Amino acid sequence: MKIQFSKEVLNVMHTVRDYRRFLSSYHVMLLGDKQFDKDAEAEKFFYNLPITGGIPRSKAGYEAIMDYPQLMLDNLDKVAYEDLCSYEFGI
Repeated sequence: MKIQFSKEVLNVMHTVRDYRRFLSSYHVMLLGDKQFDKDAEAEKFFYNLPITGGIPRSKAGYEAIMDYPQLMLDNLDKVAYEDLCSYEFGI
């Protein structure tokens, strides 16, 4: 399944990845809870987002977000919102 990028898709990807980073920083690094499952919590967060921009609320959707290369995501941040539809990623 191919998903076309949009402002919503880009923001959902950033939100989920940033939330996982926050969980890791807070629970694992600051509190020292090495057993905290940041991935399970970030996945639950993804399932409860009010919008996904067309990314399916599934394990595959979550994994596609987490597996998307950071460098490519950084490059998409430089693309005008109206031009994002020229890019897609697979789930």
